[in-house]
Amino acid sequence: MGDTLDRDVVAARRAKVGTVLLTRSQHTDDPPFPVRAEPDATYPDPRGLLEAFQAATTAAPQPVPSTTAATSGTPVTGRAALLIDHGGVISTSRPDPAAVRELAADLAALLSSPAAPMSPRTALRLITAARTQAKRLKSERRREVSPAEFWVELVGEQLTVRQRALLRAEAGELTYRLGLLKSRRTLREGVLELLTTCRENSMPVAVVSNTVSGRAVRAICTAHGLDELIGAYLCSDEFGIRKPAAAIVQAALDAVAADPGKSWFLGDKPAKDAAAARAAGIAHRVLVRGGSTPDTDLQAAVQTGLATAVVDTPGDLRDLILTEKTLLPV
Repeated sequence: MGDTLDRDVVAARRAKVGTVLLTRSQHTDDPPFPVRAEPDATYPDPRGLLEAFQAATTAAPQPVPSTTAATSGTPVTGRAALLIDHGGVISTSRPDPAAVRELAADLAALLSSPAAPMSPRTALRLITAARTQAKRLKSERRREVSPAEFWVELVGEQLTVRQRALLRAEAGELTYRLGLLKSRRTLREGVLELLTTCRENSMPVAVVSNTVSGRAVRAICTAHGLDELIGAYLCSDEFGIRKPAAAIVQAALDAVAADPGKSWFLGDKPAKDAAAARAAGIAHRVLVRGGSTPDTDLQAAVQTGLATAVVDTPGDLRDLILTEKTLLPV
């Protein structure tokens, strides 16, 4: 039972759930892209389910509904999608040391006891050192450092058993707060217009992000007013694999049932975004200026074929997508 076609019904059909039900909400009739999967029944609210459940306990078993191409995970032929990075592309960021100090003060209060007091300064030092270690590990392993590994093993390596237990219990929430607080985010020019254009042209959008907290990414996109325009989020901390691995991009294509040969990827890092997109067969691999990558490196990626274009702002991608759409055979 769910309330969205593009998430709940599609996921349930792919998992071959026997009966898929919807309760109507603001999301039910307006998915961010066309969806072929259908529920077995739709109810105005959960109260209508009681009779259905009671009838199911006495009825003869029914066969599992057959799946279509869209519900079985096979990409719909010809469907283009936009896969887009978050940091540096959807939003720019600048460090927020004051917010991190606030998190450190809360961490110190959580971990302190009469037997083992901790100052905010010590907590800040532990967080800073752990972030440096985590960055190195991610680069070496190309997979994420889990919340438990970050807080228990890196932050809490030299702490007491009690403190490590507290860190393990609060690891998810602490990671979410770190993802939100470590930087101040500003929506980049043209992003809203780009995603709106995708919706108007039946192109699903999936965010593919290397991040410490997918939950924080979704919260930031929601705060920017973008969530209704995004069909899926593939975040490395939840998926367990980071770009440039192709697997996270392929999972995003599967999530929105898209054809890589018609799809677009917008990122800002050639060695991560463009490389992952090319490995997954994405035809249009576009890099945007304004991030941390020098322009010479962006241009070099185009010259070598790693990327297919460079744009000044995310909004500039609209013209490329619309031009490509007009050139496609009918």
